[in-house]
Amino acid sequence: MLLTGNYSSTIQLMLAMLKSKFSLKQLGSVSTFLGIQVQHTKTGLFLHQQPYARELLHKSGFASCKPAPTPMAPKPTSSSNGADLFHNPSLYRKLAGSLMYLTITRPDIAFATNHICQYMHQPTNQHY
Repeated sequence: MLLTGNYSSTIQLMLAMLKSKFSLKQLGSVSTFLGIQVQHTKTGLFLHQQPYARELLHKSGFASCKPAPTPMAPKPTSSSNGADLFHNPSLYRKLAGSLMYLTITRPDIAFATNHICQYMHQPTNQHY
C-alpha cells in the first residue's frame, strides 16, 4: 500500500491507525511502485512508465520505429475482411494488455489501445 498526500499530519494519523490494527513496515520515500516510476519535484510527484514503455517497444519489435504525433492513423481501417491473420495471437493479446497498463500514465493512448483491444479475438497483420 502506498500512502501519499499534501498533509503530513493526516498521513501520520492514518499510519498510526493502520499500525494499531496491522503490522507495518515504512520503507520511506517511493521511487518505483508496481512498475511506475515516481519522481519527486518541487510541485509534487511525477509518475511515468518510461522503462516499461521502452521494454514494451523492444518486446514488440518497434524499438527502432520513428515516433508519431498521434498514436494511430486519423482514419483507421477497421475492416478485417480478407486481411491475413496475425501469426501469434497470444503476442498480440499480451501487447494489448501491456498497452492497457501503460494507459495509467499515458491517457493519450487510451483510445488507440481500446481500438486494438477490439480485435483480440482474431487479430490481423493490419491490426498489429
